[in-house]
Amino acid sequence: MEKLLLTAVIFFTYFFIITYKLENINIYGSTIICFIFCFYYLFKMLKTRMLTIKLTKEEVKLVIILLIYMLFTFILSLVLGIENKSIFKVLSTNLFILTFILILFHLESYKDYLLKISKLFSYGLILLGIFNVLLYIAKIYSVYFSFQSPYVTIMGENEMIDYFREIRFQSMFSQKTKFAFYCIIGIFLLSINKTINSKLRYLGIIVLFVNIILTNSITSMLVTGLLLWSIIDFKKINRFLRYIFYFLSVFILVPYVIKVVNYMSTVRDVNTLGSRGIIWSYAFEFYKDHPFGVIDNWYLYQLGNSFRGAHNVFFNEILDYGIIGGLLFLITYILYFYSLYKLDKRTLWLVFPTTILFMIDNMLQHEIVPVFLFTYILIKIMVYTDGNLKMTK
Repeated sequence: MEKLLLTAVIFFTYFFIITYKLENINIYGSTIICFIFCFYYLFKMLKTRMLTIKLTKEEVKLVIILLIYMLFTFILSLVLGIENKSIFKVLSTNLFILTFILILFHLESYKDYLLKISKLFSYGLILLGIFNVLLYIAKIYSVYFSFQSPYVTIMGENEMIDYFREIRFQSMFSQKTKFAFYCIIGIFLLSINKTINSKLRYLGIIVLFVNIILTNSITSMLVTGLLLWSIIDFKKINRFLRYIFYFLSVFILVPYVIKVVNYMSTVRDVNTLGSRGIIWSYAFEFYKDHPFGVIDNWYLYQLGNSFRGAHNVFFNEILDYGIIGGLLFLITYILYFYSLYKLDKRTLWLVFPTTILFMIDNMLQHEIVPVFLFTYILIKIMVYTDGNLKMTK
């Protein structure tokens, strides 16, 4: 049963994002599955009166700071978040964190199942990437699944121009940069997964990179280029294919990026990072008026006349939970990647694109929260099945 629930958690987190939204309340398919997983796990623990914990030293520290973060945000939500319903954001986030911790506790018991998960997940990434390219060709730029009518909402060219003033591809995600970040994670996971054919793995990386180009997110394309150069072992690639890759990078990608930058300059202020300077100045003024946080600044408060959110994950945490919550999140973020680095030094190359994107956009919100958290689990699975690591030390 646990294996089935674990598979369902991954499926509804990464491959089928279905949503229920009511004002500032967001419930996802992954939310429901995580609730069932936690209920089942805790019921089993009470029944057997046993709790299996097998973690590395770094993971112990990560779990402790996550528990402190959960407790602090929950207490703050009881004080500030009941009347305006922002407590639901905290409950949702804490549910994902609890699921992450419980899976991490018991991950070694899934040894025989890990190989299947790593293969199926990688195949799923590749198929989803190909499907997304077909959607773009069909001029379908966003597909939104919901628990309520209409159950499927599609955004085409006219809808994109009316709403965003540009064509952007975001697949099932609520924002293009979130989808691009998902693809970046997918590229990294494919690069370290040695359980599938190398040619198929490189095909998946190329397809996901094409998906990122289609999003029309300049920063995402640039950080993905950095990621690709860091993860690809050029010595193991056929010399002919290697020179083709160099050619594509120099003579196709660079002119394309320049073309996109010129186009983007006509629809937004590129020199100010898309008005980030203005947004951050409003966010700072907003924080001075709410030093203890507001739990859910995206829905309940507006920065300036136009912008929601600080367009910076670390600043958003301060706006939501005050300086204490912001520091707790920063420590969590550092321990998250430090623990991954101790598992496999290749994960260092995921830190840079993640941090850059987190610093310029409202990345860690809604459907991307479980994607980010459970990526740790997937990386550990990929590394373990690669034969380079025991699950615990």
